[in-house]
Amino acid sequence: GLVHSTYWAADPESKLTRDGLIVGTPEYMSPEQAQGLALDPRRDLFSIGSVAYFLLTGKEPFHRETAMKTLLAVVSDEPKPLRELNPFVPDDLAQVVMKCLAKEMDQRYQSAHELEMAFAHCRHADGWDEENATQWWATHPVSEPGTGTDVNGLPLRSSVP
Repeated sequence: GLVHSTYWAADPESKLTRDGLIVGTPEYMSPEQAQGLALDPRRDLFSIGSVAYFLLTGKEPFHRETAMKTLLAVVSDEPKPLRELNPFVPDDLAQVVMKCLAKEMDQRYQSAHELEMAFAHCRHADGWDEENATQWWATHPVSEPGTGTDVNGLPLRSSVP
């Protein structure tokens, strides 16, 4: 859940996501969500960081062999540095993403606006526009139409020796 419907506000018992209940994709859950703790909007910033990490590396930051091991990794393990998997990620962008993935909510960005400002202040943020995006997608391989970039065709470092 990155969004909640206001429809469910009239009957909170009918929501799927509740305190103490774990619902979602383990690879993209925040530590507090993985532990069934009380949630606030900063958990979504953690999930955005997880998505950004995947987009930049082609790998989930906490994926393990089983859902339970993944949840434990979300709670206790640090992800590999982004630049270890993709050396082409600018340092400032990597720092923004890694701050989103902080285990403690108080160490993350405190609002979506704060995160937006951090992304906007990245060195290359002003050079990325629709024309550049179109050109980038036109020059990068895709595995099948509509499935996005085949990251295996990109010059990324494998996490497996």
